[in-house]
Amino acid sequence: MAHAVENERFFLLSVDMLCVAGLDGYFKRVNPAFVKTLGHDAEALLAEQFLRFVHPSDWAATRSEMRQLATGTETIAFENRYRCRDGTYRWLLWTAYPDLTQQLIYASARDITARKQIEQRLQQQAALLDITTDAILVRDLDNCITYWNRGAAHLYGWQASEAMGQSANQLLYRSQNEFAEFDRIQQSLDREGHWQGELTQSTKTGQAVTVESRWSAVLDEAGHRKSTLVVNTDITQKKRLEAQFLQAQRLESLGTLASGMAHDLSNILTPILASSKLLWSGLPASYQQARRLARVIEANAQRGLDLIQKVLLFTHGAESSHIALSLEPILLELAQMIRETFPKTVKLQVHTVAGLGQVYGNSTEIYQILLNLCVNARDAMPAGGELTIAAQNSTVERPTLLNARPGDYVLVTVSDTGSGIPPEIRPRIFEPFFTTKAAGDGTGLGLSIALGMLKSCGGFIDMRSEAGRGTQFKVYLPAV
Repeated sequence: MAHAVENERFFLLSVDMLCVAGLDGYFKRVNPAFVKTLGHDAEALLAEQFLRFVHPSDWAATRSEMRQLATGTETIAFENRYRCRDGTYRWLLWTAYPDLTQQLIYASARDITARKQIEQRLQQQAALLDITTDAILVRDLDNCITYWNRGAAHLYGWQASEAMGQSANQLLYRSQNEFAEFDRIQQSLDREGHWQGELTQSTKTGQAVTVESRWSAVLDEAGHRKSTLVVNTDITQKKRLEAQFLQAQRLESLGTLASGMAHDLSNILTPILASSKLLWSGLPASYQQARRLARVIEANAQRGLDLIQKVLLFTHGAESSHIALSLEPILLELAQMIRETFPKTVKLQVHTVAGLGQVYGNSTEIYQILLNLCVNARDAMPAGGELTIAAQNSTVERPTLLNARPGDYVLVTVSDTGSGIPPEIRPRIFEPFFTTKAAGDGTGLGLSIALGMLKSCGGFIDMRSEAGRGTQFKVYLPAV
């Protein structure tokens, strides 16, 4: 008797929802916690099959669970939703034991609605983390990756299944130089709990990317760091445009300086050239040594004036008229000149497409632009190689280069199989007077002048180079 009284007291006072139900689908008895949670009177709960109170979306799962109970199988951690008196639904977590001899089910339920709401919010937040274009990852204290969102997969190329559990340092950095700041970052996290700055990292394909990186320490209940949240924003293109903008400013400043110097040098060299011509023509034929030296003075003065004209062309831009013209004759003339003057070890290939569009520009300037690129390609292949000139129609929708505009272009690609351009000097190749050639072998103005000519007609140029495999210049000429 005492045992029965204790059981009854436990049934009435339990904060968990307790009930006795029949295999016929009706409640036989419910405790006060059951009534309080759902808001229904006990009589109302006992009057109808309990499936009437279950959310319609959970009917199938509930019927399946009932069939299991009818075979004598216990229910552990089954979830469904029950309708409250005010029309809302509460999530319940069930544990049930069947008594087949009495055709009864003894069950307890716990209201887990708050937990479900938290889970839903977490799912929504996780979805937002996957929507963002930022790369978000979590590193544990051993620098192993424990979270990897879709933004990280898009930026770096590794899917979450590939990145999870991997060392972040080994995955994102290919050299000691790339994560040289790691110790300083860790010190900042320990001291201030956060760090922000720019990092150079590597993708799955080995491509270098620059990111604006924010690191935040995640603390446990005791206030100790248990992991690190890292948010990386890809700024590779932004840095590239900034470098191009700074280069354009530098070129403008150098152009202004060079223009003034060119005028002064022209004033100095013009009388020297005129005097050398008079000196040469006025000397008797017997003065062979003097006549030869006069010729040397004349030739070098003329070379100096030609250089000055290139400088003025670069600083002031091309002032000649631009018209609609076809590229085929220019390419034909260029190819003929290359085959006649370039070493035979340089194999030339020229490719054009049918229906190649006309371009807006000046034939002399376009010839000079392509010739400069071909000469550079020849010099990059002292032992010989392949020089390829290809022309095709192209449409630029979203330009990524400074001075580039959307529109239709004729794209001329000049490629070589030479040594390539070292990464450290690529940002400087369009600077005036910058050259890696030996003294006397180049002026360093070829690419600068080519860039100025292209800008004057509305075109632009792009370059790709790989050490040991060659260089490719893409010249975009505005189509008519």
